[in-house]
Amino acid sequence: MASLARRLPAIGAAGCTLTLLGFQVASASETNYCHDPETNKTWKEILVKGYDNDRMIQLYALRDGLCDLVDEKVLTVRRATLIFERERQRILSKEKRSLPRGIEG
Repeated sequence: MASLARRLPAIGAAGCTLTLLGFQVASASETNYCHDPETNKTWKEILVKGYDNDRMIQLYALRDGLCDLVDEKVLTVRRATLIFERERQRILSKEKRSLPRGIEG
């Protein structure tokens, strides 16, 4: 993860965590991590570390809202995961495109 942080300084450590963390649901399964203490602790750390990065705040808010919709049974965990992952990939791609030439690794 440290080497990724060096290659993607615009994203920083919070973004690197997101690269590995995602929505914490492997293969869009029905495992719900919305109330998992460790996952929520990690997301709070991402929010604190990325407080000045609008894209990290955007992902935090998206995850929070999707978790609410899962709790209300408006969305399945699988669908919420797919929505989150699509947006996460879009944001990380946008961050990577904004890096100076030669840093994108």
